[in-house]
This record gives sequence, structure tokens and C-alpha cells, in this order.
Amino acid sequence: MEFDFYKDLPKDIAKPTMVGASFSAGVIVVIGILLFYQVAEFFRFQSTSEIRVSMAEEDQYLTLNFDITFPETPCTILSLDLVDVTGVHIVNVGGKMEKRQLDKAGKVLSVIDAYSSHYAEYSAQQVYDDVVTGLQKKEGCQMAGAVQIHKVPGNFHVSSHNQQAAY
Repeated sequence: MEFDFYKDLPKDIAKPTMVGASFSAGVIVVIGILLFYQVAEFFRFQSTSEIRVSMAEEDQYLTLNFDITFPETPCTILSLDLVDVTGVHIVNVGGKMEKRQLDKAGKVLSVIDAYSSHYAEYSAQQVYDDVVTGLQKKEGCQMAGAVQIHKVPGNFHVSSHNQQAAY
């Protein structure tokens, strides 16, 4: 019995030898073994899931650092608000934040601690007058600082409303 891998080739191009046939047979066996192990590994189903709950207090919050400049919006009506999936909706979020009142050229006119009682004694008319004056002078506001937010889905936004709503 004669075994030849190159049966279709002309005899003058390929000459069958026992070494060549052994080598070819060995390669086919190795490929077959590798194929078998790869198919077996593919069909071996392993499902693992892992949930880790951190109970550490410092892991419950994320520090959000920001520095946002609003070129033509008075500080009187800007606030940072927070809403998240736990039902938290905080108007004028507390934190280490300053509002810098800017002139038309972007130079700082005054610095206001964003959560002081600066606006608490203002009447609605005074707030309105401050806003109108700021808009006419094209004053801006730079909000900069850090706040702690929960590590849950939600959003924060800078909104424009009367600061007295927070007090």
C-alpha cells in the first residue's frame, strides 16, 4: 500500500519519501489534538459572578472638583443643584465652593462664599435689581470648588434661580 499526500502533483515535482509522509502524518495528529482541546475548552461553560459591597464610609462619596466660568451671567442667580436615583434633590448643593463675580473683561470684582447667608437678607426686589444691574454691566460669574456627591447614578447641573430658594 502506498500513501502519498501529493498525489495530484506531477511525479517530477514531488517525490514521496517515508520521512515526508511521517512528518505530514505527525503534523495532522498534532493539529487534531490541538483542535480537540480547543473545541473541548470552547464547550466547557463556566459562569462566575462576583459582587463586592464596600461598607467603608469614605467609599460612599465622590469628590467633584470643578471650575466653570459663565461670561455674562450674574452670580446672584446661579446655583449648583444635584439629583440622583436615591431620590435626593438638593438645590444649591453645599460644599467648598466660591463664586467669583467677574466684570465684562473677566477680572474678579468680588469673591462670595457660595453657601453663606450673603443672599438671605435680600428681598425679592433687591435680587431682581442685582440681576438686572449685572446683566446690564455684562457681569460674569466663575463657580469653582468641590462638592461631595453620592456614588450612584444621577446628575448635577448649574441652574439659574433665586438664591433665596435655598434658604
